[in-house]
Amino acid sequence: MEFLRSLDPRALDPMTLVAALALFVLVLVLWSAVILLWIQLRARQRVRILRRLEGGSARNEETRVLRLWHEGKEHFTTVAASGRRSSSLKSRPLTIG
Repeated sequence: MEFLRSLDPRALDPMTLVAALALFVLVLVLWSAVILLWIQLRARQRVRILRRLEGGSARNEETRVLRLWHEGKEHFTTVAASGRRSSSLKSRPLTIG
């Protein structure tokens, strides 16, 4: 706490203030870039999921009905029944959240 008592704003060098402001802006820009990247990745993932769930119903292929749960409510969707199974679904543990 002694450091804060000895810190007089009138005695600060203008260059120190500019450097502190520049550092603040740099951190703010980096944080904003990470947030925008995260939003973009989530949007791509949502588009991929919607394309996979809704894309198969338009074709004349064998279909199957999926029962999905979200926030305690049950939803149904029809997807194309493909012969191959994704190996990533088998190896992933169930995550909630």
